[in-house]
Amino acid sequence: MDAAAISADPESLGLPVKYVSEQVVAAAFPWHLVIHSCSVLKAEYEQRRQTNDHTPDGLIFRCERSGSYISESADISPGAVIDARGSSVHIGANLEIQGCVFPMPAKALSS
Repeated sequence: MDAAAISADPESLGLPVKYVSEQVVAAAFPWHLVIHSCSVLKAEYEQRRQTNDHTPDGLIFRCERSGSYISESADISPGAVIDARGSSVHIGANLEIQGCVFPMPAKALSS
């Protein structure tokens, strides 16, 4: 089920609704939105899901690379670790991921 279908028929997910008017339908209780948010997010993810093999230099990918997507415009620092064992990832355009950095005291650098 995609996000448009969920929006068109929220009751299909078991989300109780109140019909405020013909144009406005609201959740009967706010906590129902939270309870069903995972279903909505999963449907949106599946609708937009893309895969590719782009892996920036120096990226440590600790899972199966298949089924995941990394935008070529994502700024990923060498040494960054993506650990999605048992799942897949979607790293969108212009997202910035930095690797682990351990700062050295200035004194240690000057020796």
